[in-house]
Amino acid sequence: MKILIVNTLYKPYVLGGAEKICEYMAYSLKDLGHDVSILTTHKKNLYEEKEFLDGIKIIRLPIKNVYWHYYKRKPNPLKRFLWHFIDIYNPWMKKNLTEVLENDKYDIIISHNISGFSSCIWGVAKKLNIPVIQVLHDLYSICPNSNMFNGLKSCDNRCLKCSLFRFFHPFFSKDVDAVVGVSEYVLKKHLEYGLFKNALIKTYIRNVLKVDFLPKVKLGKNKKEITFGYIGTLNKAKGVELLLDVFSKINIKNNILIAGKGYEKYESYMKDKYSKENILFLGYQKSEEFFNKIDCLIVPSLCNDTFPTVILESFINCIPVIASNMGGIPEIVNKYNGYIFNPDKKSELRDIILELVNNPYSLYQKRKKIMETREEYADLKYWRNKYLEIIYKLKKS
Repeated sequence: MKILIVNTLYKPYVLGGAEKICEYMAYSLKDLGHDVSILTTHKKNLYEEKEFLDGIKIIRLPIKNVYWHYYKRKPNPLKRFLWHFIDIYNPWMKKNLTEVLENDKYDIIISHNISGFSSCIWGVAKKLNIPVIQVLHDLYSICPNSNMFNGLKSCDNRCLKCSLFRFFHPFFSKDVDAVVGVSEYVLKKHLEYGLFKNALIKTYIRNVLKVDFLPKVKLGKNKKEITFGYIGTLNKAKGVELLLDVFSKINIKNNILIAGKGYEKYESYMKDKYSKENILFLGYQKSEEFFNKIDCLIVPSLCNDTFPTVILESFINCIPVIASNMGGIPEIVNKYNGYIFNPDKKSELRDIILELVNNPYSLYQKRKKIMETREEYADLKYWRNKYLEIIYKLKKS
């Protein structure tokens, strides 16, 4: 079967979990003998590029918009407004997409993040009679910012700007044949706003991680001083500042390691404001190295995170997680593998941290529980087969 996987970015340009998931999907389907190609975006004003990586064809289309997504500095508000306005339904990308899909006769398209391509991809595929599976990693088809976060807190309802920018998306989404959320939360949220009404299949398949082997871990039964950690993008929506504010006000000697990068200005601001001996900013870290340094991961998201893959990484390394009760997070973090708190109540996070500092043994008990179940977070075969079931159902319909 000839399969096209579509995503805004693809390696070496990686900003989030979706890029990794696309890579896993491409190689796992190729291993079954399918002819797999990747369609992604590239820098503005460059020609279309084609290359082969390990037998997978990579097609990089130049972005037809005011800038490319892969940037280190945040564009000014006017540029961002123009970008999102064009990305409602980008006619220039539509032309290029049509050429690509007409030249190569694909049996099915699995689209992931479509920002940059815009929602026109669904209609192009429908016109060419190619079934489309839309995988929902975030809230982009509901909110241009992808997270329904207003800069201070999560939005209970869509604001006027989001409603206008996504007014036509329920109509465009009628061309999608199957929709798959990476969590039950993200699927229900899209259906709630009237998207994907014509989809024959509406389901969710939680992501997994590809690991060559489960890492050897020490459960730390007798550990007396634990180290906390955060790894990911440093921005307000991810709740890093909330975490640092709480941690800086607790009189403890335990370290917290902050790994990851963000916009330069915001990063510098946090480093200056939260300058304490036990708050260590590490910059970019390889996850396998980072998890060897900590005993407990904190995921303090203020936005409705749909399904943070960093939690899966933590569990695979037998590291318990303290996480906010936002989005799809409570679907994977529970009383057996971690702790849940309300980000509107800072005292809840503070109390959990103090509880663990005073009783490190409770972490050992949770690590034992995680050890019993961690294989499911790396069951790539089961995950791949769930997608194959959808592909075969669509081909038969």
